[in-house]
Amino acid sequence: MTFFPWAMFVAAAILEVGGDAVVRKGLRGHQMAFILAGALMLGCYGIVVNTVRWDFSRLLGVYVAVFAVVSVLTGSLV
Repeated sequence: MTFFPWAMFVAAAILEVGGDAVVRKGLRGHQMAFILAGALMLGCYGIVVNTVRWDFSRLLGVYVAVFAVVSVLTGSLV
């Protein structure tokens, strides 16, 4: 596998984890700007992850593994 898919999966996972965290902050603080910013990040995640032109089952299988690693690392660092 080349570098491009791995870079896209890591970027997508960062956008997904970050977007969820920003939405959560907005919901807890009743701040619509954070909710909208998080929604934008989550939309960007969807675009980035789908730039890899694989069949859906392979893409989802690999992405879930990358997402799990990024989530655990983010949770342990933050």
